[in-house]
Amino acid sequence: MKLVIFDVDGTLVDSQAHIVSSMTAAFAAVNLPCPDRNAILSIVGLSLPYAVADLAPQADTDTCARMVAAYKDAFNAIRLDMGATGSRSTRGSRQRCEPWGRVRMCVWPSRPEIADAG
Repeated sequence: MKLVIFDVDGTLVDSQAHIVSSMTAAFAAVNLPCPDRNAILSIVGLSLPYAVADLAPQADTDTCARMVAAYKDAFNAIRLDMGATGSRSTRGSRQRCEPWGRVRMCVWPSRPEIADAG
């Protein structure tokens, strides 16, 4: 039997709308103008503090920390509001897996504290 390991965001689940909404909330929380959708999506994959600093170079360390907290709060609120089915799967994710036949699958989050939780 084969083992296949996936990251979730962008691989199995399309969460772009959640990311854009959460980043918009983060900028609103500190009264800064929000970048456009393309700019926000250009930072996907970066650790959140680096992503915020990239999008808001004018913000000081304290402001960036508040933005990170606001982003996390907004993202969690969206997920809780929408439930487990709130994010649609990426197009073709099931079809990409079918050629492998029977495999054991594992989803590996980019946040190690979640992976270590068991």
